[in-house]
Amino acid sequence: MPAASGAAPLAVFEAAEAGALLPLPETRFVLAKWSTATVGPDIHIKVGRTAVQPRLTRSSNLR
Repeated sequence: MPAASGAAPLAVFEAAEAGALLPLPETRFVLAKWSTATVGPDIHIKVGRTAVQPRLTRSSNLR
């Protein structure tokens, strides 16, 4: 149903969208894994086995 039909949002959801929902997964989603980074003398940042060189600009706010 188009939004301009004047139907209540709950009625539109129940009629058109509720049946398409999937059940929640068995295991909970973990958004982030916190790690400790090390900064080398060449300014490369290393986390685990990954190393990157940050792009430094005048507006960089590194502390």
